[in-house]
Amino acid sequence: MLEDLLSAVPDTLTVDEVAELTGYHRKTILRYVQRKYIYAVTIMGKYYISKQSIINYLATDKAFKNTQKSKWHEETISKYQ
Repeated sequence: MLEDLLSAVPDTLTVDEVAELTGYHRKTILRYVQRKYIYAVTIMGKYYISKQSIINYLATDKAFKNTQKSKWHEETISKYQ
């Protein structure tokens, strides 16, 4: 389901692109990477995050239990409930 919603999104994104896509602040995305909620690789000091990693995180109980969801995240959850 999320795969369909994100089908037009590139397979690899930067932290800023993930923040723009999801509506979360870039610091939040960096925190998720540092806590290993979202997997990223570092190339020349810059994080790159796979679209699949974003989908995997958003489908976890941890993401659903997050009380401070972005507007995009809340709208996406409501589409699939």
